[in-house]
Amino acid sequence: MVVKSDMKKIGVMSLPLVDNYGGMLQAVALYGYLSDRGYEVVSINNAGKHLSSWKRAVGGVLKYVPGQNFKNFRYKYMKLQQHKRFLESFLPARTEALTSKGAFRSMAAREKFDAVIVGSDQVWRWDYSFYDCERYFLDFLNGCSTKRIAYAASFGKDHWQNPQKVDAIRGLLAAFDAVSTREASGVSVCRELGREDCVHVLDPTLLVGSEFYRRFDARSFDDQSDAGKTLVSYVLDRSSVRDQMLEEVNTALGAGFGRHDLGLCSNATVPQWVFAFKKAGFVVTDSFHGMVFAILFNKPFIAIANSLRGTSRFTSLLDMLGLSHRLVEEDAYRSGMACEIMREPIDFDKVNKKLAEKRMLSEMFIDGALGGTVDC
Repeated sequence: MVVKSDMKKIGVMSLPLVDNYGGMLQAVALYGYLSDRGYEVVSINNAGKHLSSWKRAVGGVLKYVPGQNFKNFRYKYMKLQQHKRFLESFLPARTEALTSKGAFRSMAAREKFDAVIVGSDQVWRWDYSFYDCERYFLDFLNGCSTKRIAYAASFGKDHWQNPQKVDAIRGLLAAFDAVSTREASGVSVCRELGREDCVHVLDPTLLVGSEFYRRFDARSFDDQSDAGKTLVSYVLDRSSVRDQMLEEVNTALGAGFGRHDLGLCSNATVPQWVFAFKKAGFVVTDSFHGMVFAILFNKPFIAIANSLRGTSRFTSLLDMLGLSHRLVEEDAYRSGMACEIMREPIDFDKVNKKLAEKRMLSEMFIDGALGGTVDC
């Protein structure tokens, strides 16, 4: 499908892409979606906090030194190397790594984008953007005629976290040509910040649909050996309650099920991570994107509300799809609750129908924001 539009060159920016599977996948999904519709897409390589010259010099040495992880330099370098090939393959047009305000402004002047899209993921969460939150509201485009669009941006919370920045953010948000958020609560936050026209849309990983991921590796995607015989756990923040829940699910599934534990320290490539969900028989996760891929591949699942990382993204999607009963609040968990949830089947025909409807509305938002008309 190709879209006819005066917009030709689109820049896309999210949080730094280092070790977060969901973060990388949403970036690749949005890039692929726009490319498939005929746009020239460039990934803006947001490399996070700007470091002083001496810190960059120290980090440049420490990242090569094994057996230590001072200030996380080594870990970040190793993760970047682990996922480098994947990102180069699926974000083929990418700017140089950018950290300073000057570097972002120079890049924007050089690239001459017709539009820049910020999103998805928690780009508007203060905890993740405090070092330069204005960047995520595209302040580097001030003085440019470039169209500004937010697609599925997330505040991570049900409110804007820094009252001292309200006036500045309100002004930057007013300059956007189109605004959408990933959570329903984000629509309310935008309204409080002066945007009455914010739209609730799907995360890019859901926007593209499950077949999109076949392009990662068609043979692995189609491989059905041992499919449906594994409990996949993707738990980012372990606790005794979460471990108990996993053991109860594992026992209930029986001896015929294997178990595949993914987590923050997983060495899985991004395609391997995706295909683990596709072949799963059951999923337990406290990750938003872990839950997304269970839904996308129609796998029965239990989602654990992760208050540390934000629960609104869980409730927003689950409420939309009629799956709120699959969410467990850790504080309210009692023995046997996981088994009760497991006994209640998911009607994925209904879920997929609701997803298709929301996908169409999300596509309409992007097409409208970019001023395009569809040419099938």
